Parts: sequence; structure tokens; C-alpha cells
Amino acid sequence: MDNPQTPARMQAQVTYFPGVTVAGQQYGILEWSADDHIRLFLMDADTNQATSVVFDTTVGGIEKVGGSVATLTFTINGKKYRVEFSEAARMSLAGAGVAGLVASAEFTKRSGIAVWLDALQKAGVRVTFIKMRRIMLWSVLGTIALIAIIVAVVIATSGTDS
Repeated sequence: MDNPQTPARMQAQVTYFPGVTVAGQQYGILEWSADDHIRLFLMDADTNQATSVVFDTTVGGIEKVGGSVATLTFTINGKKYRVEFSEAARMSLAGAGVAGLVASAEFTKRSGIAVWLDALQKAGVRVTFIKMRRIMLWSVLGTIALIAIIVAVVIATSGTDS
């Protein structure tokens, strides 16, 4: 079994999600090796040794990369592989409103995902990434719309109580 190379162009500790939910998440190393391959290794948390390789492709073999917050989804040969650079960024969104968004944005900045996005784009990979500013804007607009609907309902029903 190959292990992540040293030195590599880039490496990141990630969480790999083999399904559509967070169930079954596994610790891994995402590596951009010196030979221009991008590999996702699953790692044994106790020994820090690779247990398997989820994918191994050249940069040109990546059809597209999408994502938001601190998560990227690689599409390779029609199959999607989702990795997360910061569990804290995702968990911050679980509650706490605006404070959660701000905390998530900070965790995302610290995760190292921006370096990967930049390198993938420079290498010619099609990247679609929803930035935190857009998520915050949608959240604010959604909140304003919800308040407007509640106010409209209250006004509409207040005249019928006579």
C-alpha cells in the first residue's frame, strides 16, 4: 500500500464522506503529489498509515470540483467524492444564527481549502464554489423574507378579529 508522499506539492487532512450523509465518515489525507496526481488516502487514526486509496487521478482526470463552506466534491469518471477540510466549519452552521455563520467563515478560512481551490483553478479544473459571503447573503435575505411574511400574516389576520 502506498502512503502519502513526502514531499508532496500539497497535503491536507480531510474527512471523507463515502455517502450522501455524514454517516460513515473516515479520516483521510488529500494529496497533490509531485507527479501531478491527486490522491485521497484513507488513514488509520492510530497508526497514521494509509489503509486504502479512494481515488488516484491526474489533475486532467478531474471533471469538476464543487463545494461550499469547507467541503469539496471531486467528480472523477462520473463518480463524486466529498471531502471536508474543517468539521468545525460545518458544525458552526448547525445553530447560533449569524454568530454561527461568522464562526463558520473563520473556520473555513483556517482550513486551507482556499489554497486547494486556487491551485485547482490554476491547473484548469472547472471549479464551482459557493463562498461564505453568498451563504450569508442568502441567510439574511431569507430571514428578511420570513419576517415580511409573518408581518403580512399578522396584519391580514388582525383585521378579522372584530
